[in-house]
Amino acid sequence: MSYSVLSKSARSSRHLLLGVATIALTVAAMSRPLAAQSFQGTADVAPNIATVTTAPNRTTIDVNARVAVINWRPTDTTGTGTIVFQPAGTIALFQSAIFTDFTVLNRILPVNANGTPVITRPIRFDGTVNSQFSFGNSA
Repeated sequence: MSYSVLSKSARSSRHLLLGVATIALTVAAMSRPLAAQSFQGTADVAPNIATVTTAPNRTTIDVNARVAVINWRPTDTTGTGTIVFQPAGTIALFQSAIFTDFTVLNRILPVNANGTPVITRPIRFDGTVNSQFSFGNSA
């Protein structure tokens, strides 16, 4: 049987390293985006025109009219910098089981924390946006 004897300073260093490693892992986990829907905002659309559903890293818009207008309010209301409306690695899917030819106007309307419209902030899409005729099957 063998064992090692650690000096008091070695034990202190070991505890310090474990504490630093724990903090580093916590900070790394916090810096990653949480899995959320693809579009980082809430939709305002007339009933029966379109339905928006969300899942981790995905936003699906089922279009029920030839022409739909969706007003999006981004969740980023910091008031400064670029709004990443669609993060990298996410998918937004516009689909219709009714129409093979449909048009959707997506109006992204940024506001600040007070709800005041902000027209000076650029909007960025880093993910994938697709559209398809779904034949009644939800993708």
